[in-house]
Amino acid sequence: MLNKIIYIGHMPQLRWTSLSYKNHKRFRKDESEWTAVYNTHEPIITQELWDKVQERKKSVATGRKTKIGFTHPLSGFLICADCGNKMKLCTSVSRKGTRLYHFDCGYHIRYGKAYCFSHFISAKILEEIVLDDIREMAKRIVLDEKAIREDFIRHNAELADKTMKNSINNGKRMGYLNSYAYFCANARSL
Repeated sequence: MLNKIIYIGHMPQLRWTSLSYKNHKRFRKDESEWTAVYNTHEPIITQELWDKVQERKKSVATGRKTKIGFTHPLSGFLICADCGNKMKLCTSVSRKGTRLYHFDCGYHIRYGKAYCFSHFISAKILEEIVLDDIREMAKRIVLDEKAIREDFIRHNAELADKTMKNSINNGKRMGYLNSYAYFCANARSL
């Protein structure tokens, strides 16, 4: 849904083509080759919202696909503890023929051990660690829901008090500035 320009009132055209008029097998064209007919219907979302979503999509790390088209869910999020570069998804095949995934420091892969040590972690172990952490957080919420709710309410109350104090201070400041402007305007007229 986030990729379709039809939601902002434009209609994409010429998305599919065939190799020739004799060969009827159709294949999808690259998006840069599409043509669009603009303002064909009433948009569902505004152009501003569409632009914000596209900007947000570009800023989110998605990771890269492997040769077989697989993107790991944690790809693009892991960072090496020593050098601060991204961890790269690597694949290998076990003796049994199953495909194994692991993450390794991208700087180490590119430049070798002289620049960064190999920080290797198996994707299966990493997934277990993340799932255990999520389970622990969920268990803590279930067991101590009342305390977490109270912390949440207290935090919101502190935030509301802080914004109220800021608005009061801003109101006082505006009063001082208005009286100063009035005084300056009257002083010039004398």
